[in-house]
This record gives sequence, structure tokens and C-alpha cells, in this order.
Amino acid sequence: METSSPNTIYWYGPFLRYHGLERSLPIFLADITSEGPKTIKQIILRTHRHEPFTIDVVPS
Repeated sequence: METSSPNTIYWYGPFLRYHGLERSLPIFLADITSEGPKTIKQIILRTHRHEPFTIDVVPS
């Protein structure tokens, strides 16, 4: 989820099944909406177990 005003990126999950996401998403959206963002954009990203959730950026 990405919001503007405040400019924030939220990572929500992981979920083993899409059904778990569908059940929990309305609660999460209500919480974000209560913060009063100007816009909310959501992207569903499916990853595999071996993929990392974060990437370290090392300055060169």
C-alpha cells in the first residue's frame, strides 16, 4: 500500500493463501483510512518463500 499525504509505503503480509489476504484487507484498509491519507494505492505482490522481503543497499 502506498499513501500520499502522508507519503508512506506499507507492507502487509505475508499470507500463505489469497483467502487470508481477502479476510484481513478490509481491516487493514480501515486502519490506513483512519489516518486520513489523500490517496491510497495498493499493489498485490506475490513472492516465493526463498525471496527476501527486504533488500540491503550498500553505498559504493
